[in-house]
Amino acid sequence: MFCKKCGKEIADGLTTCPECNAATQASRVSLDSVSNGAKGFVDGYKNFGSLSKTNKIIHIAVPVVAVVVIVLILSLVFSDKYVSMVKDGHLEAFSKTETVGEAFDGFFASPEWDSFKSDKGKRIVEFNGECEYIGDDVKVCIQFEIDEDDEEFEIYYADVDGEKMSDFEILALFEAVYDE
Repeated sequence: MFCKKCGKEIADGLTTCPECNAATQASRVSLDSVSNGAKGFVDGYKNFGSLSKTNKIIHIAVPVVAVVVIVLILSLVFSDKYVSMVKDGHLEAFSKTETVGEAFDGFFASPEWDSFKSDKGKRIVEFNGECEYIGDDVKVCIQFEIDEDDEEFEIYYADVDGEKMSDFEILALFEAVYDE
């Protein structure tokens, strides 16, 4: 598996990259920092209680609208062509009509896509999602290697809850994904 931050190849099951100390898919995220950040933001409005109802609405609505607009613009400007290549592509061994994105979005909960370049110069698209696997709710990570010259991709790596999957397990998973 490759680290999403520095691109170094790392051993399976590690919770942090030994090169840059970034959290890996096998690690768990703490929400404490998110809630502390939100509390600090709200605490910044010291005189919020003394504002009129209209001013309160404006103080809340304007930043929310601004954030939504910025997110939409950034998603359009920085859409990832490599993620799109995989999501809009086909794994012909499983389906010539259903795209990878359609199949994954229909099978996995909380689908997330990202791309990065490994330390070996390989362009990697990483998918993370949740599903039921052998009776348990699990997190699945699948990495696709991109051939930038031919604009093709292939499955490079897959794990379930940080444990590397065998080729047979990957095949069984993809058969389940495309049977849904």
